Amino acid sequence: PDPSDHRASRPRLTGRSVGRVNALTPREGAAPAATVSDRDLARTIGCVVAAVRPAVAGVRVASLFAGLTPIPVLNGYPRRDAPGRAHWWVLPVGAVSTAIVAWPGVLGPVTRVLPINSVLGFANQTVVVVGVAGEYGVTDYHQQVDLVARVLARRHIDAFEMLGAHPGVGDLVPVGPVIEQVRGGIGEAVGAVRSVWRTVRAVRTALDARPQPAPVFDLIGRLPVVGAVAGYLGERATLDTVRARASDGAQIVGLEAAFAGASSQEGD
Repeated sequence: PDPSDHRASRPRLTGRSVGRVNALTPREGAAPAATVSDRDLARTIGCVVAAVRPAVAGVRVASLFAGLTPIPVLNGYPRRDAPGRAHWWVLPVGAVSTAIVAWPGVLGPVTRVLPINSVLGFANQTVVVVGVAGEYGVTDYHQQVDLVARVLARRHIDAFEMLGAHPGVGDLVPVGPVIEQVRGGIGEAVGAVRSVWRTVRAVRTALDARPQPAPVFDLIGRLPVVGAVAGYLGERATLDTVRARASDGAQIVGLEAAFAGASSQEGD
């Protein structure tokens, strides 16, 4: 492949691995994220991944420093292998981050009006996917977006194609075209609002395709105050599933990267 072609040098998930990754679906009965376009899904997940990557890097550095302490629960990270470190992103990291997801449950039914749980839950699971991916050497931004889409949204997308090689804020949040529509007059403005609203609803559907807590937790979560506890237990339970699927998907990406590197060397 041409070294100047970024797409040629970028490891890809090909047909041999797509089936296996797509087989890692959320719990039976969850609706696939089929109502949102690939580009909008890539932009949404791209924003979430871009936001959590610095946090994941910070947690990893903190975990390495914690390995120097005598605290048994915290000092095991540096001594673990990749699968062991993958579990680290569920306990203790996920056990702490899930508290942020669960706190809106104290408001009870109010959280059902706004997509707070959907956004926070998806972001929390994305932390696990990105963290686990890094333990297997998958640190490329586009690959992580693709992996999150497969593990959480049950969709096969190509983030490199949808977002470009070096996506900026305008690529992830295309406010420019919307502003231009608004300036085009009342009719154009109404059309822009409708378009944005449809996209938001479709994106929420995509976010809700992630592994969800068991129905009993969702039912109790509708109650004020105790809903926060139910939300915590339910969301925490999903992280083991996310970790397992992310580990499988990340290993596939790592194998393809190795094969791509070997093929490139043979071509040279």
